[in-house]
Amino acid sequence: MGWLLFLAIRPGHHYGLWLGMASATLIIIANVFLAPPAARMYMEPYFWLLLVLAMQEKQLSNELYELFKWPVLGQSGLALLACWFGAITLFPGALSPSWRSSIMDRSANGYEIMQWVDKVLPENAVLLSEHRSIALVPRKALSVEWMKFVDMKAPEVEYYLDIMKASHVSHILVLGSINYDRDLSGCYGAVVAGPGMGHLATRNPFNQRGSYEAWIMEFDSDRLPGCAQTD
Repeated sequence: MGWLLFLAIRPGHHYGLWLGMASATLIIIANVFLAPPAARMYMEPYFWLLLVLAMQEKQLSNELYELFKWPVLGQSGLALLACWFGAITLFPGALSPSWRSSIMDRSANGYEIMQWVDKVLPENAVLLSEHRSIALVPRKALSVEWMKFVDMKAPEVEYYLDIMKASHVSHILVLGSINYDRDLSGCYGAVVAGPGMGHLATRNPFNQRGSYEAWIMEFDSDRLPGCAQTD
């Protein structure tokens, strides 16, 4: 609702304020077409426009102030209630290991599936993970998230494949059905475990999403980069 305030922007003849507005507008347009669809991507132009609003000579009239005040304060109140709700519902996790595990299962995306991974993997396994929550893997692990952002035919890809080989990756966590047309499927070996079940957890307790299958497969990193589909 705070964006309503910008209807009151009147930069007048102030060149710097016009420059601030133009910069914020360009960032917003770039975010719409290029950035991930997340509200945090618009925080920077939002604060730039707040500065423009604060620095302009023509301030808000009493009528506009009363018009904008209640929607903005109302949303602020809801945000504060949401913060307190989160703090209260997550706090028990700080009191005992069992409560922590229960809350992590519910609210930490990837925790549930990584606990399963730790149970089924051999003790000395090095994991290649398709799940983005790489920090929750309780053992040495590497991510394949980078593959979404590169051309597998580019020569720079060998740098990442060499890291996998040097790390002696022995297993891969595959999400969803096993697809042998993926870029690294030439390195797949036998299925070790699965399907394990995970669910897409979010920080919003009212936005818990569906379940998904996961599989653990052997991964022959010694054959890299040859077994990767880079051609």
